[in-house]
Amino acid sequence: MKIGQERLIALQELENGLGFFFTDKTYLHQALTHSSYAHQHKIISNERLEFLGDSVLDLIIAERLFSRYPHSNEGFLTKVRASLVNQNVLSQLAIKFKLSQYLLIGESMSDEKVNNPAVLSDTFEAVLGAIYLQLGYTKTASWLDPYIQEFWEKIHAGDLDTDYKSSLQVFMQRKYKELPVYQLTAVQGPEHNQRMFVQVFLKGDLYGQGEGRNKKEAQQMAARVALKKLKEEGLYV
Repeated sequence: MKIGQERLIALQELENGLGFFFTDKTYLHQALTHSSYAHQHKIISNERLEFLGDSVLDLIIAERLFSRYPHSNEGFLTKVRASLVNQNVLSQLAIKFKLSQYLLIGESMSDEKVNNPAVLSDTFEAVLGAIYLQLGYTKTASWLDPYIQEFWEKIHAGDLDTDYKSSLQVFMQRKYKELPVYQLTAVQGPEHNQRMFVQVFLKGDLYGQGEGRNKKEAQQMAARVALKKLKEEGLYV
């Protein structure tokens, strides 16, 4: 794949931020090619690299959890992994590296859509997939470690909420003797890389919307929005 000089300069700028250089920039270029741009220009998008990066990230975090918590059960490990491998964390990492500035997008994409947590987190996973192909597993894991350190620290401090859905359910049962109602509103994307969209209703009123790679993650994001709104209304302390 031939990459233009202007694009090469942009990728080199990103490499400075990542802390290393790709011997072959093809995968990094592809990782920063959104499907809207790819469809418009009839080229390969970042979806395959996103799929790879998602799997690599899951393995890195699972391995780190297995070592850090040798006496914890599977339920705890799964819960903590969910708090680390989600849109909130991954989009923050994407923002840290300013990935949206280097993302090629189609004419249909607005700046608001580009900076959507779902797009940002997907882009980070694609870039991680490219890094894995460049460095291999061990070096990729070592590269990632310092960037997720602050999230490990939040877990230890109890500042990283691992289950918004349970928190919302407990609040609703205690205050109103009712449960939140979740509705799946849309499913987008190919079967191997779907995005699910969910709304949550409290006492019949829409309180939050969320999206994720599966229904559970989308519900968590919707519950997170609902809890934030309840806090703003002074109902949830």
